[in-house]
Amino acid sequence: MDEIAFRGSTPRAHLALIAKYKGWEWDGFIREMGLEKINVYQYYLGSVPSKLTQDKEEKMITGLFNDMITIGALKLPSFCKAEDFSFQVGGGNWGIFLKGTGQAIETISKELHVDTRMGFPEIANLPMMISNAINRLLSEVK
Repeated sequence: MDEIAFRGSTPRAHLALIAKYKGWEWDGFIREMGLEKINVYQYYLGSVPSKLTQDKEEKMITGLFNDMITIGALKLPSFCKAEDFSFQVGGGNWGIFLKGTGQAIETISKELHVDTRMGFPEIANLPMMISNAINRLLSEVK
């Protein structure tokens, strides 16, 4: 990550810190690929688990996060990449961490269940929720 980008004092530099949400990109991807009725866990884990574990949840949300970035539904600031972030599941929430910053964490309400399909609103809302969490994380980093 380019730490200089955090120190910008001009309005243009501050705009570079913003993760952007493009929900229509995700909706289009889901429709074009015919994934509306596919179970999110089936898609990312290869099968629907009989019991959701922390490891399985983290693998699923990381895969979903990477896909949202790849297809353009979630645009990270130019100095960030997907690998700069990690997820941890706990207490009914997902924690998103910015690696290399110590305790920088934001939580995202976990609204998914084992029957969640790729076309469900809970999935469509994730790029916005994640972009908001990333923006809060970046605002905390000095």
